[in-house]
Amino acid sequence: MPLVTVVMRQGRSREYKRSILDAVHDSLVTAFQIPDRDRNQRIIEIEPGDLEHEGRAEDFVTIEMTVFPGRSPQAKKTLYREIVSRLQGLGIRGEDILITCLLY
Repeated sequence: MPLVTVVMRQGRSREYKRSILDAVHDSLVTAFQIPDRDRNQRIIEIEPGDLEHEGRAEDFVTIEMTVFPGRSPQAKKTLYREIVSRLQGLGIRGEDILITCLLY
């Protein structure tokens, strides 16, 4: 049961936000083989003046995941590649994506 928090600049459409959540979830299903129904996600929107991201575009997004330990290094690499690839498909540059994976 991964817990996912996406932090991004305020002002995006509901559809755009849903596309990001879908991309992250589909990546987890592919890389970690979680059930499709296992979806625990949230988006936190930050006002532009409250988000510092030197050298990054306005599409800068942070994805924080908390997962149970036991995932192989290869599964984590696959997850990161999947997320970046899917978000690039939404027009977000790879260098504007920050992913953290916390184990508990």
